[in-house]
Amino acid sequence: MMRVLRDVTKKLSALSTETKKSCGTLVQGLIQKLSVLDKYEQALLEINRLCLELSVDPHGPPSILSLCDDSLLMARQLTHIEVERINNIGPEEFIQTFTKDPEFFDVKKTTNIEAYVEWFNRFSSLVATEICTAEKKQRHRLLEFFLDVALECIKLHNYNSFMAIIAATSMTPVSRLKKTLSKIPSYKLHEVEHLMDPCSNFSVYREHLADSIQKRRSEYVIPFFSLFIKDIYFVNECHKNKRQDGTVNFEKFWALSRQVTQFISWKDTN
Repeated sequence: MMRVLRDVTKKLSALSTETKKSCGTLVQGLIQKLSVLDKYEQALLEINRLCLELSVDPHGPPSILSLCDDSLLMARQLTHIEVERINNIGPEEFIQTFTKDPEFFDVKKTTNIEAYVEWFNRFSSLVATEICTAEKKQRHRLLEFFLDVALECIKLHNYNSFMAIIAATSMTPVSRLKKTLSKIPSYKLHEVEHLMDPCSNFSVYREHLADSIQKRRSEYVIPFFSLFIKDIYFVNECHKNKRQDGTVNFEKFWALSRQVTQFISWKDTN
């Protein structure tokens, strides 16, 4: 890839002094971005190492409430984590995720998408574990706290963390805690259940997301990432790359481009 980049910039630089200067600026910006990305991926490796150490620690990690009992503060911290992770996902990773061309298999790298999906699963498992391992008298308080965090995430346009929390409360070990659930105010349960309703391909969530995108000013919008990936997968699998007459199916690639461009715009501020 870098060899191709050098060949292209060398040819462009030979055209004129102005072009040479522009190519130099572009390459410098690319090198800086790659440097930041490399540091981020190294940080992910360190996080995985620490998680492994905590998993074998007989004392285990401290409880969530002992670290933070403010639902808004927790939601903000989750949003910071989400923003950091989506900022390091480039459009090329979506292409590499779904490519079937053997020519690209040796350069396929989707580290940041995989890390983001793993973050969702880990956080969801953490929420469920916190609720199930808490003392019986504290379970309803902890469950209500996480529901409050989820609702605050919605206000911050952080739908991924919201869905991770709701996914945790929907797990069998949590959903079977009938007495605990009965102590939660019904309006909170109704609000989160309504927004995560999977009917009509999550139509309620999609309407809420579209409304957030329309009303936002400088805020990030963090979508439910697994559903976003599903949408791209559907477009890629249900439409062929070429038409019956052998010409390129530009409509398919235009639809994929719109999806990825929209994702990039969601994580960018004005």
